[in-house]
Amino acid sequence: MTINQAKILGSIMALKATALATMLLLVMFACIYTHEDFANSILFFVEILFSAYCLGIILILFILTFLLGRKAGEEIIISRRNFVKVSIKYTSVIVVTLIAYIFVVFKIKGNDNFGNDWYHLISYFPWKIFILVIFSITIVWLWATRKMNLVNNS
Repeated sequence: MTINQAKILGSIMALKATALATMLLLVMFACIYTHEDFANSILFFVEILFSAYCLGIILILFILTFLLGRKAGEEIIISRRNFVKVSIKYTSVIVVTLIAYIFVVFKIKGNDNFGNDWYHLISYFPWKIFILVIFSITIVWLWATRKMNLVNNS
């Protein structure tokens, strides 16, 4: 297998896994958010989903997945690196980038809900949801890099 084929295969596997996890998380968040008044809640959920901030998170997630999936494919298939280490490395890059984006957006937004104090930002931030997202990204990358490793072994 050539380097370009490994990069393409890595990006395709990572993008498919990330798309599946994103869809499952969005369905789960929609179910949680719309538990009382479905009609109004679904409208508000769609409005939040199509806000510039949420679309920015999704765009960053998929751009990083594409770029890092290419690098992971090359590292696992061509260089024969350990898929768990590669997965943890690229999961960390994605998570740190998303955290930085969220903090910058909250700091720039600076409306009355968040204020300019970091304490309010940290106390407001939905950590339980973010831990679930981190766990999902980690599982997705482990699955995708494992598939790359299986291609490597066959």
